[in-house]
Amino acid sequence: MHKSIICFLIAISCLFYHPIIAAQNISYCNHSIMPTNDYLGYKDRGNRCEGFYEARVGNDLDLVSLTINPIKYECKPNIELTVFPVVPVNQTLHIRAKAIHSRIYYQMDSNLSYRDKLKWPLKDVLYDAKLTSDRIGICGWYEDNTQLVYVPLTVLQNYQENILPTQEIIMIIRTEVDLDSLVYRYAKIEKKQIKASFEGWQPVISWQYAGTPIEIRIPVEIKGRICVEIRARSPEIGWLGIKRYIIQTG
Repeated sequence: MHKSIICFLIAISCLFYHPIIAAQNISYCNHSIMPTNDYLGYKDRGNRCEGFYEARVGNDLDLVSLTINPIKYECKPNIELTVFPVVPVNQTLHIRAKAIHSRIYYQMDSNLSYRDKLKWPLKDVLYDAKLTSDRIGICGWYEDNTQLVYVPLTVLQNYQENILPTQEIIMIIRTEVDLDSLVYRYAKIEKKQIKASFEGWQPVISWQYAGTPIEIRIPVEIKGRICVEIRARSPEIGWLGIKRYIIQTG
């Protein structure tokens, strides 16, 4: 009788074991956005969450891409992209791709462990949505205490070990308001402190309509961490608050 009770309890415990295993599966999805109700809707697609979501209000200025060299790929169903940081980081790297123009509500989220590479097939979403490489941006970042540290990414079609040497960091900023000025400056960081004074403010644009991307190019000679500050002015509301980004370049 005693043995039969033990066997019964073991059988019951096995019934509840599967949810524990399932809980170990990683979800990359951002639950703050509402997926569209179609096959291209934002959802789990294996090694990432990807797709379209319902419209939402954006920020005045939004960093939508940080890469080494431009993103270039052929928009074909058999193409698979490889994404990895140009600087290996010994922490989980959060990856997010977005459309660089407003009113295209597309997003891809994933994570990368140390020295991992993300395989990103076009056939699931990008190809059917006709999102070509000039319409897509991607960022990677990790958390250092309460601070976000961005790491430039490389995006390659048909990945090869022998890649071209890096040329420059390309930041793409999207604005949700009309701008009549945008300037930026940067300084090197050592031991989490800004070592040298900022370079002078450098102009980027003299007019930009809301919803369009703005490209900032930064040379890669500086190794380590840099602090980039961006300031923009709207003709309707004046100067916006300074946006500050910490970028790890080596």
